[in-house]
Amino acid sequence: MRVFFFVSSVYTKESSRGGIADLLYQLIPGLMSISNEAYEIEVVSLFGETEDKTPFPVTILQNEHQHSSDSSVFKKLQFWFLASLSLMKFIIRYRATLRSAKIVSCSPGASFILPFFFKNVLIWENVSFFTKGQLVARIRLFIFYLFNCNVIVPTKYEESKLTAFWLMPDVTYIQDWFDEKIEPVKRQRVINRIRFMSAGALESRKGFDLLLTSIANLPENTRSLLHFTIYGSGSQYSNLKDQIRRFGLSDHVVLAGFVSDLVDRYRDYDAFILSSRYEGFPLVMVNALASGMPVLAFDCETGPAEVIVSGANGMLVENGSCEAMCSAIVQFAGTFNSDRYFENCVESARPYALKTVLPVWNRLLGS
Repeated sequence: MRVFFFVSSVYTKESSRGGIADLLYQLIPGLMSISNEAYEIEVVSLFGETEDKTPFPVTILQNEHQHSSDSSVFKKLQFWFLASLSLMKFIIRYRATLRSAKIVSCSPGASFILPFFFKNVLIWENVSFFTKGQLVARIRLFIFYLFNCNVIVPTKYEESKLTAFWLMPDVTYIQDWFDEKIEPVKRQRVINRIRFMSAGALESRKGFDLLLTSIANLPENTRSLLHFTIYGSGSQYSNLKDQIRRFGLSDHVVLAGFVSDLVDRYRDYDAFILSSRYEGFPLVMVNALASGMPVLAFDCETGPAEVIVSGANGMLVENGSCEAMCSAIVQFAGTFNSDRYFENCVESARPYALKTVLPVWNRLLGS
């Protein structure tokens, strides 16, 4: 079976590897292993570069023009126009091969184009469809309906929301999964300083500016007992660095940059903070839980509420409220005991194991 995954990017030097790429790094080898390598899989990337030892073949359509969620509207439109031209050239050149293959679109831009050339495209973007506007989302979903696409969503909330509308495409819920290299580790029972971890692209949607404001509002006697490390790279790095300086947080917050071995870092921290303004399904959240870490998360529209139970495996916080996050950190720090959370965290991550979704993907791609 020939399968093509179309993505926005697999890797860029500015924002590193995205969530879909992280999933593909696990999904593709997993599919090959359970099917005795019956699949011939290729990833087509609209822009970016490849990393060393990428575990699947990648075709980069162009790398002259880059995309960022923080770009201006003009630059976004310019990028998508040029990327679309590159994609259509690829489609025309390899149309015969693509028509006999299973096509999975993981990129909003590709999802606008591929259904016009091929039926039964699988749409797997790992995002909340309505974060960028009701009208655009409804137009896209109607296109998917007309061309018999199957939309794959990572949350039950998104599944129920989409299926409630009229003239909707087929919708399939397939949960995302934690990295299978993560092993749960019990933290020390008594610690002098709680170590918080956050991770993600340094872009506005990830809300790290909100997190820094929340930390700045902490009482000094609480802040002195805490330390925060943020992993990631991206367009907001300079702004966040300046915010740390202005708030006088240099002794409490570290921007640690992108690391290729992030899964090895979870064991070094006591709790995770997810500050995103919006999400699809945050992989870092379920990775943290799988490692045994409780998660403090903004209750953005999709993702956290399906996994996080306040007081059991972390805390859900009013979405976008720095005051609420500040209060949650104070409350959490005042009652922290790693033994109280460990088993609950690991158990809540268990349904999100790769082995539970591989058979589902295998059936979907083979149908």
